[in-house]
Amino acid sequence: MKNFKVAFLFLCATVVFVDATVASEAIEFANGCKISISSGKYTISEGGENLKYDDVDQPVFDAQTGEKVIEYSGLATDKNAIRSWAQAIFEPEASSAKHFHKDRTEDYYVTSASARAKVIIDGVEKALSTGDHIEILPGQVHQVFNLSEERELSLFVKCYPSWAFEDHNVVNE
Repeated sequence: MKNFKVAFLFLCATVVFVDATVASEAIEFANGCKISISSGKYTISEGGENLKYDDVDQPVFDAQTGEKVIEYSGLATDKNAIRSWAQAIFEPEASSAKHFHKDRTEDYYVTSASARAKVIIDGVEKALSTGDHIEILPGQVHQVFNLSEERELSLFVKCYPSWAFEDHNVVNE
């Protein structure tokens, strides 16, 4: 079984949580999105698209908070402005910055076999576990937390339109 690491990208996207030691897994979500993971290769079937990605030569964004994001499709990779796909990885007990996007929607998909995570959206806390999907609309302040003390939390994120740094607005309290 091959181990792999991925970090949370600051992308408006659909996010999927993937266990850091998963060798092969496929999850179909209630909205019809299907994500397959096998030894560092990923297949995403959603909205009529069938996309295949791997971790080779992909840009990695390190938030310096225990969260890293790998962009597979979007402005930093294939110049797709319509939507972006990324995988986010959170170290044990790490979180994303509290933030919002003025113009972008994010979908998060949870795939980790033993996910222990939560998201807070506009002050409302929601537990996340394997197979969950959540949509975050433009303007909603949100933050993701890995609640595990031992395991990384990995997500796939779809953002539409594609994630852009200038629409990542950190909320300082």
